[in-house]
Amino acid sequence: MTNPPTYRYPSHADGQPSWKRRAVSLLGIPLVVGLLLSACSSTANHSSSASTSPSSNSGNGSNSNSVTTCVDNVKAAVANESAPVQWSLNAPAFSTSSLAGKKIFFDAASLEIPFIKATLNGLQTAAKAANVTVVPFDGSGSPATESQGILQAVSAHYDAIVLDSVLPDQNQTQLAAAKAASIPVVSFGSVNAGAPLEPNVQGEVAFSFSDAGKYMADEAILDSRCNVNGVIFNSSDIGTVTQSEIGGITGELKKYCPSTCNATITDTQVANWATALPGLTRTGIANQKVNWLFPLFDGMALYIDPAVVAAQAASRVHVATFNASSGIVQQLKQSNSPLYADVGSLSEWLGFAIADQTFRVMAGQAAIPNADVPLRTFDRANASSIDFNAPETEWYGASADFIKHYDTLWKVTG
Repeated sequence: MTNPPTYRYPSHADGQPSWKRRAVSLLGIPLVVGLLLSACSSTANHSSSASTSPSSNSGNGSNSNSVTTCVDNVKAAVANESAPVQWSLNAPAFSTSSLAGKKIFFDAASLEIPFIKATLNGLQTAAKAANVTVVPFDGSGSPATESQGILQAVSAHYDAIVLDSVLPDQNQTQLAAAKAASIPVVSFGSVNAGAPLEPNVQGEVAFSFSDAGKYMADEAILDSRCNVNGVIFNSSDIGTVTQSEIGGITGELKKYCPSTCNATITDTQVANWATALPGLTRTGIANQKVNWLFPLFDGMALYIDPAVVAAQAASRVHVATFNASSGIVQQLKQSNSPLYADVGSLSEWLGFAIADQTFRVMAGQAAIPNADVPLRTFDRANASSIDFNAPETEWYGASADFIKHYDTLWKVTG
């Protein structure tokens, strides 16, 4: 039997991977992923693989009519969630002409993370069109360095500060200094989309983690024909966004198949992923009724998927996760991988959304409550027609349309 591959993350000088301690770093883990190929795995199908009812149910749960209704309803949801993304933001237009010559301080948890670099590229592209300069600062995975970055921006009298994967609740003293200096702060990803602003933060950009959870659950419900017996892999040390994602998963199971779908939750700190997740996976799938696993971030799948393959359970147990990280999402094309769905968002679009919020507060406008950056589910059905080696915009079917929309909002064109 071939041993499952070993995965490693690039580390910082202190030897610690850059994604430890925070949620959003997980959204762009630098990945060099080997293919999940193992001689001991079976070929998986996209049809239902689970016919047993969840262990919490006393009977078969639903008759054929109710199953058909459930499948029809969730099929429509999955079709929408896996379709190319569309622009939906409805926000007031404003002029960026007054911002020419201003400077934005971009305080990043780590500039080694591909997702952060791609987001920064989007922000810089948008800023260039407005004649605004973006100055990157590398926190190098160190909370102390990130905090120093904020104070450096205050001392240098920047016109705005953007926090990418830097948690506001850990930097309230520094953010209070920015507020006292009349420097607006925009934070990315520390809360669920649409949540109230955090203290001393003037604008937020975030994913809808709850929608990500919904999309993951919908794939499982459809594939299992409304018969999900799942395990959710949480990392509660990441923060409140994980509860939003968990709520999305459990809410969909309750909505579509309350008597035939359930999920238990296991919790592992981020620092222990490599050592704990393989064992927790083996324990979970030892229950022969378990047919779906929900790691909240696809970096977790690096340790979960090989454990499923090694147990020769990939034909029974499927995985749905979040981030659509390059190097992981490609596994959707591999017949013997347990990965069946990976929800993601276009990083360059996110960079423009951050620019939009930052431009607004710099121009004296009110921040919008939700940047409305869309998600897309990648699954076995649409992955066959997507080239994951192509630019990310092609994955999402977005082309450059979102740029045109932002240009219109900022009165750059028209």
